[in-house]
Amino acid sequence: MVDEQLLDDVAKALKVTLEAIKNFNDESVINYVQNNYDHAIGVNYNFNPIDKWIEALEENKELYERLPQAEKEKVALLEKLMKQKR
Repeated sequence: MVDEQLLDDVAKALKVTLEAIKNFNDESVINYVQNNYDHAIGVNYNFNPIDKWIEALEENKELYERLPQAEKEKVALLEKLMKQKR
């Protein structure tokens, strides 16, 4: 058994209570860290960044699929204007 005075000195050095040292439990510490980690670093995502990235890729794909049609329409309009000028 560890001397009570030594435990008290360690508790003061660590700025915790003597009871915290006496009642130390690995599982409790792990739970505490897991429950407070997100708040400690200030990151709390309400969305999945990968999902947002995939959405952006899908939007780009749709734009690139519409681009050839827009070019065809532009060429058709220019041809029509050229025929009107003749």
